[in-house]
Amino acid sequence: MDREMPIQQDASVPPVAPTPDPPAEPVISVARTLVKSEPELAELVASEERLHADGLGVSLAEKGFGTRVEITATAKSGIAEDYLETLLDELAEPQKRPFTAS
Repeated sequence: MDREMPIQQDASVPPVAPTPDPPAEPVISVARTLVKSEPELAELVASEERLHADGLGVSLAEKGFGTRVEITATAKSGIAEDYLETLLDELAEPQKRPFTAS
């Protein structure tokens, strides 16, 4: 009968450890769930030029009755967390005033 024999490792050769991934670049992040639809926020993000700066990222995900918005910046970008909070506050502001006379 042909039986496969298990491969035995030579005890004199140390096992090869997997190479670790390079450390990720530090990131500054702010997130909040806004009571706006994902398409509405996607339109606002697309029209806001400041959200397209180098080192800046925006992610949107539906969550319950709103949309989870996360704005991230690489540490190298020089963007402060306060600035990201300001951008998030501006996205949260109502764009249309309901029940007002035009």
